[in-house]
Amino acid sequence: ELKNMNISIDEILKIDNDLLEVKRKQQDLQEKRNAHSKKIPKATPEERPALIEQGREIGSELDALKPEVTKLEESLRDLMLRVPNLPAEDAPVGKDEEDNVEVQKGGVLPSFSFEPKDHVDLLEMNNWAEFESIAKVCGSRSYSLRNEMVLLEMATHRFALDKLMEKGFTLVSAPAMARESALIGTGHFPDGKDQVYYLPEDDLYLSGTAEVQLNSLHAGDILKEEQLPILYAGYSPCFRREAGSYGRDVRGLIRVHQFMKVEQFVICKNDPAETEKWHKALLETSLEIVKELELPYRVVECCTGDMGTGKVK
Repeated sequence: ELKNMNISIDEILKIDNDLLEVKRKQQDLQEKRNAHSKKIPKATPEERPALIEQGREIGSELDALKPEVTKLEESLRDLMLRVPNLPAEDAPVGKDEEDNVEVQKGGVLPSFSFEPKDHVDLLEMNNWAEFESIAKVCGSRSYSLRNEMVLLEMATHRFALDKLMEKGFTLVSAPAMARESALIGTGHFPDGKDQVYYLPEDDLYLSGTAEVQLNSLHAGDILKEEQLPILYAGYSPCFRREAGSYGRDVRGLIRVHQFMKVEQFVICKNDPAETEKWHKALLETSLEIVKELELPYRVVECCTGDMGTGKVK
């Protein structure tokens, strides 16, 4: 409810109960078949045909239950994947981005004695970017940086990566493609599936963040506590369909379909205090970067209705 999610707990409990009932029937029939099969070797030639037929009937009953079990398991799994994480107790409660709370502000907003140009005008007048021709070739929400802006983008990423490496992060260049299981594992699927580009012939997706790949590097591993925390700085191309954002922020370098990104990622002990510590550390690093770039900034805490299903804070 706090996250505006249309999830029925009653429906989940009902499907779970129905599944348990069907599995009990399966188990009872399996035990019955096992007991029945032991009778056949000891039966007389006259008794054996009837026992074999009874065994076939039990097998048919078991086979008839399999599709029902599969359907219920898939329904339960789909609903469970949509159940959101509980927000932190101190997270601001609200419906949408209008209820987000500004918690910190820094730097000085520049003031001009003239009408300032926006970033698109500045880029085009200095031959730092091109938007029209590239859109004809690559579609809307595309851009092409030029000359010094290409170098500036690379320098900005390098600046962030150098800082993270100094802080003990392992630098990782991540491929853009990921399997469905990785996107499910980070909570991007099933609800965010419409935002991701899919390559059907390869059954792969173009990831919108290196978080997906970094989170999955240790999937299935059993890590010792002394191995934690694991600090990764991911650098990757990111792809987002921006479905549902038609008409919003269509000008310039906002809500584009493809971009490069440096991602801070930490795998730490499953402990609220440890999690909070690292969450603050990641925020501090972000603040260091904008301060050193002398950019005015705001830190905004997302309210419960705007933070996403997998988020706690």
